Amino acid sequence: MKGRVLGILVLIAWGIVKMPVEGRLEKRMESARLGGFRPSANLRQQAGQAGFIAALGGLRAAVADMLWIRANVAWQDVQYGRMKLLFDTCTAMQPRRVSFWDLSAWHMAWNGAAHVDQETTDADQRLATFLEFFKTGRGILTPVLFWGMNAWPAAWTAAARFENRLADAAEHRPKVDQFFKLGEDYLLRGIENNPDSWELYDRLGYLYRDKFKDMEKASLAYEQATQRPGHLEYTRRFAAYYLAEVPGREREAYARLLALFRESEHEWLPTLFRQIQKLEVRLGIPDGQRIWHDVVRFAATPGNETSAYTALRDLIQTGASDPAVLDAAQTLEQKMDIPAERRVKLPEQDQRP
Repeated sequence: MKGRVLGILVLIAWGIVKMPVEGRLEKRMESARLGGFRPSANLRQQAGQAGFIAALGGLRAAVADMLWIRANVAWQDVQYGRMKLLFDTCTAMQPRRVSFWDLSAWHMAWNGAAHVDQETTDADQRLATFLEFFKTGRGILTPVLFWGMNAWPAAWTAAARFENRLADAAEHRPKVDQFFKLGEDYLLRGIENNPDSWELYDRLGYLYRDKFKDMEKASLAYEQATQRPGHLEYTRRFAAYYLAEVPGREREAYARLLALFRESEHEWLPTLFRQIQKLEVRLGIPDGQRIWHDVVRFAATPGNETSAYTALRDLIQTGASDPAVLDAAQTLEQKMDIPAERRVKLPEQDQRP
């Protein structure tokens, strides 16, 4: 009897102890199966009953791919509102799929914004053409009497409509900016779910540069991409290039660009030359410390003829006008027997007398 009671007490104690452990294990299993995704009415609406059941049954990847195909169809039908709903569902179901975040941002910030912008541009062009027609009297086939009686109301109506379109520009720009913001939001949320993805930081830098025209944020995004595994070399260059466009950070940018220049001749690209030479002028770098001296010395070293000539040509085309640079290039042209039509010349404003 005592043994039976003791056994019951042990079972009760064991049950009390294991309940929180089982609860935590169950949550971990649910998180592993659903990846933090919470099924919603939106998923039921977008995927249908079969897709909803499939997602709950562990086929989230297949359902997300199906919805992604539907989003592509919505894009072809120019249904950006529906695309947004489908993108939100796909990225929520597969938050570790970097391509979902990347392409969602691209569709919103580039395609969606371009669509809104093009609609307004086309309407403005049509109204401007219509207005010009009446103002210049191009309707010469219209009878004179009809022209005199009807031209002025049509012309004034067209002018009023055109002026209204110009007034609506203040309302149009925020619509374009809204699509930019949607693209930014997808990339930021994608980075939150994939903090080691250099690709998403790279796309964010491109967005800030191309759409927001914010070179400081672009430089920071490319710098973050550089710190992620697997990044391509251009992210490091872009971080320095765009920093050079940020007012007040010229000294920092010059130091970073100069470090790239000193690192290797393989970094001697036209954009690097252009940015360094711009900063040399802006910061008042003494002539003896400017990079053209290094390139000329490199050109004088035997065995470097081909790469040195390319560097000298790029240096001249991006702003170098010192006679020593042109002389070094001409020396190599003669040595390498470069045809006259392919030889480098100073820009028109820098031609020697």
